[in-house]
Amino acid sequence: TGGGIWCSNSTITVANCSIVKNSAIYGCGGIGSHESGITIANSTIVGNSAARSCGISCSDSSAAITGCTITGNTADQYAGGVYCHDSSVMISNCILWGNSAQDTGDDLLVGRYDDASTASVQFTDLAGGEGAVHVEQGCTLNLGEGNIDADPLFAAPNKRDYHLQPGSPCINAGDPDFVPGPDETDLDGNPRVAYGRVDMGAYEVPGPDLVPENLNVGPPQVQQGGKCTAEWTAKNVGALDIPNAWRDTVYLSQDQFLDETDERLRQWQAIDVAPLASQGVYDAQIEVTLPDPEPGNYYVIVNLDDDNDVIEGVENNNTIAFKIEIVRSHPDLASVDLSVTPPKVQPGDMFFAPWLGKNSGLVGISDPWKDTVYLSQDEFLDDNDKRFAEWDASNTVPLKSRLVYGGGALLSAADVEPGSYYIIVKLDDEDDIMETDEDNNTITFRIEILPVPAPQLIIDGYSLIERRHLGGGIYDYELELSVRNNGTLVAHNGAASLIGWDAPNVSVPDADVAFGDVAVGETVTGADTFVIRIDRSIFVDEIETEWQIACDEKESSQTLTILLTPADVSGDDCVNVRDLLFIRANLGLVGSRIVTPEADIDGDGAVNVLDLLFVRSNLGRGGGCP
Repeated sequence: TGGGIWCSNSTITVANCSIVKNSAIYGCGGIGSHESGITIANSTIVGNSAARSCGISCSDSSAAITGCTITGNTADQYAGGVYCHDSSVMISNCILWGNSAQDTGDDLLVGRYDDASTASVQFTDLAGGEGAVHVEQGCTLNLGEGNIDADPLFAAPNKRDYHLQPGSPCINAGDPDFVPGPDETDLDGNPRVAYGRVDMGAYEVPGPDLVPENLNVGPPQVQQGGKCTAEWTAKNVGALDIPNAWRDTVYLSQDQFLDETDERLRQWQAIDVAPLASQGVYDAQIEVTLPDPEPGNYYVIVNLDDDNDVIEGVENNNTIAFKIEIVRSHPDLASVDLSVTPPKVQPGDMFFAPWLGKNSGLVGISDPWKDTVYLSQDEFLDDNDKRFAEWDASNTVPLKSRLVYGGGALLSAADVEPGSYYIIVKLDDEDDIMETDEDNNTITFRIEILPVPAPQLIIDGYSLIERRHLGGGIYDYELELSVRNNGTLVAHNGAASLIGWDAPNVSVPDADVAFGDVAVGETVTGADTFVIRIDRSIFVDEIETEWQIACDEKESSQTLTILLTPADVSGDDCVNVRDLLFIRANLGLVGSRIVTPEADIDGDGAVNVLDLLFVRSNLGRGGGCP
């Protein structure tokens, strides 16, 4: 008997069935036949059990088993999967895996009582292969083409899910010549051949399946005949990779549904994204030119794999739509090019600025307009910029769509300070033309206004020549001064005069220095020295001085900080350990007993802790320090 199905002296077909968890005390747990003809297709025989044989048992019968998954069946004696005795059995496109029997033939047993049996197996995943099949004496096992012995990779057998995972060796491994019957499906009701070749087992793995995830079109408002950009993301949600390239097509439609009346705009070729793995995602972008329909609302539709280059598990989920508005066309003046000759001028010089503009709109311009030239300190036009010139475009009217025109203005750099500037030209500055885009009318060009050639004397530095102690805390510092000509012409009869200082303890007996002629880029030390007198009783060592710098061609003023370092007892222009030693050698001495008069820094007639602290606080200072 059969726990699930039993047929005797019959002809039956079992198709698209699940024979699961049946049991029999004797006979077969799943499907049993005796003296019958039986066809089993697209079914699962799973988890059945019996004392004798389990999944399918054929006795004195003929059986054709196609596209079935036979797994997890157990028998106490013979053949957990298929038991064939005194019969003829054809097994094709099946999975025989994970069945068990206590005696012989876990997955397949070919035996006899009276007559010899024959079992033919092709394009089947047979656990253990030929070596695992028990064939009794006189019986025949015909192993045809395409059999494999590999884990079928069931999705979740512990949850009774016997679909195939992506990557299963059973995918596209069935008989390549298999032709499904009319309306034949797998156990899920899907087409029996999903991707060119039948799979082994009861379930077809859906082939590749391209599905759009999102679509964006910008700008969403477009002129008649204008351009927009379509960007979309799509995914292969199928279980198989896509090995070959395909083409996505962009359409314009009056509704969200693609049909033969919609206008084909442009194709995007998926060459760079193929092959595309299962669950793989790709992004696409393409610019399209719209036709010239009546203004209104339309839809941009993208149809993936428009030419059906990919065999998909599902073919009716490839489109996505985005709503746009097509508006009436207007002209559009756009700046194309601007140059300035020469790009470097001096104040008062003339220079020429020619430019090119274009009507990039889809309709012509019939009314005149004016372009304006501005001088700006940056690349952006604003109210602070100087209006330089105006150019009347009357002679260019009418200006047809897509045509380029040229304008120009002769300009003067009079009353412009030297420096870097930008010439900015704004087309249709007074908005005489109604344009599609008002933000593309400006163009810039960088120019430089050069200074007028002249010498430029600057103080380059100073150095200490001699320090003289005049008694008490009074010292004279004799210094020399250097200047450099950073200008573009020779400075004749250069001279410098000290005209001010900010220290209360300082006087200047003489501070006029002559340099003579100073060449461009040359540094000259003055022919004269100058003296600064300092009273050390007031601890000021940095003096901010102001100088008048003059030559025959130009006068200027400059400040200079002079560091006199009264704590430099040793006179080497650096406050260091030597100065500390001088103080310590004279520490506690007063009046005429002081060996080194300079050690009395504050001039109070005694070398004491105040002098020592002053040196310590100034260690490392001085022009001669490393």
